[in-house]
Amino acid sequence: MSGTVVEAGPVLVRGIGDVPAELAATALECIDDEIALVDDQPVAVAELWCEVLRTAAVLVVPTWWTESRVDRVRDAAPPDVTVLTRIQALGMQSPTPTIVEMAPDLVVVARDGVIDAVIPRIGDVAEAVTAGINTAASVLVDAPVGVECTVIIERLRADGIAVCVADSGWPLRVVPEKRRPTIEWHDEKPVRQRTRRAMAVLAGTLAAAAGAGGAFVAGSRVPEQADVPMTLLVEGRVGVMVPAAWTVQRITSGPGSARVQVVSPVDAHTALHITQSAIPAQDMLHKAFSEQPAGVFVDFNPNDRRAGRPVATYREVRDGHTIEWALIHDAIRIGIGCQAAPGSEQTVRHACEQAVRSAHAVF
Repeated sequence: MSGTVVEAGPVLVRGIGDVPAELAATALECIDDEIALVDDQPVAVAELWCEVLRTAAVLVVPTWWTESRVDRVRDAAPPDVTVLTRIQALGMQSPTPTIVEMAPDLVVVARDGVIDAVIPRIGDVAEAVTAGINTAASVLVDAPVGVECTVIIERLRADGIAVCVADSGWPLRVVPEKRRPTIEWHDEKPVRQRTRRAMAVLAGTLAAAAGAGGAFVAGSRVPEQADVPMTLLVEGRVGVMVPAAWTVQRITSGPGSARVQVVSPVDAHTALHITQSAIPAQDMLHKAFSEQPAGVFVDFNPNDRRAGRPVATYREVRDGHTIEWALIHDAIRIGIGCQAAPGSEQTVRHACEQAVRSAHAVF
């Protein structure tokens, strides 16, 4: 073996020495499946990963990977393996507070080990990354082997940001403390602000839906803060940034359809709603609109923009609150609903923009 550190994903697996490259590539390609074909024979994907990681002591994985992916590689490795996200691992090696992690379909921006933004690679990604970096004068760019980053790096430098690019071999030089770092999974609990080198990722399953209703108990209202810590919520096949201190609830009964609801701790009228669906947006909306009384769904605009993205928008009017919906066409249809009491839209505005900007399909 070439060492005890294994870099798993996003494009390749390295540090595995005598394991054939084809086997590692198949394990990575089929990480979300149960069965893979090896030499035209069905093989359990879990067994492939056991072979690939049989001597690993340290695993370095993409920061944006879902719970199920992290579980798969962690369960396949030896019992005392240490699992680190790329941002956690880089934070141990570099004093640079702002890290930009590149991936084939998205870009993650983190400051002091805490995710600030998750930006899908659509449209003017370089501009969105520059905005996500905010006031940072310098950044460390992590571009895994096989991930294009030249255009974004050139744009950052053109904007006067000092850019240092981590060399391609850094993950294999990670020497963490001899302990298993915490990667916390939360369900029906507040999403706590992470420590410097721990990231909270939430995961579960979410049925497809368009409408969202429900009653809430009113609380005190405070203005939305633009510097509220955000965290990456991964739910089913959707990843989205949400306020770290808000409470995540999974709604599967009552008015409206199944959804994730992320509620402000100081005002129960202030919330985000997240839905996902493989059903064409027009069909989904037609069904939802036809099932509700007139005046519940209004102001439909199929060609709107929110947070710099093309979206379809409409308003859902309920007793005591209004939900501004943005429907995003990605590999699946993603719905982001921004709820507030009438006249208090500012309480959800920042969280809404971050959610719409960062929403992306996860595979």
